Amino acid sequence: MGIGRRTLLAIGLGGLVGSPARAEISTPPPGSAQRRAVLDAVRPRVEAEIGPPVVFNVSVLRVSGHWAFFQATPKRPGGVDVDWKKTKFREAFEKDFMSDIVMGLLKYDGAKWSLVEYVLGPTDVFWENWLQKYRLPRQLFLSQ
Repeated sequence: MGIGRRTLLAIGLGGLVGSPARAEISTPPPGSAQRRAVLDAVRPRVEAEIGPPVVFNVSVLRVSGHWAFFQATPKRPGGVDVDWKKTKFREAFEKDFMSDIVMGLLKYDGAKWSLVEYVLGPTDVFWENWLQKYRLPRQLFLSQ
């Protein structure tokens, strides 16, 4: 007894589940409206954690469809380092329990970018959690 076309199709489609298709990835250039919109969506959360004002030294900013991944080091205007001793993270930073990096996963709803996930001070590849949870393409999180 042979395998029917429907069975083959079901098997073939089953192989696609859990493997997002290769998506178009872009990096909004400095000064672009899209880049400003993404950074401005993250900034209030970071400022609430470490105090204003915050600017970002961006290491990764990648967009795929309605998703964006952001990784940066928060700074003060003029590129001045954040004085972590003056934040609620003083002890963790002094004991080397955290980094000075912020990561964010954002989603565009057609009108604005919104922060979906966020982590301040990760010491590992935290975005791996988001990759699985939201079934996003790995290339969204990797710098080129």
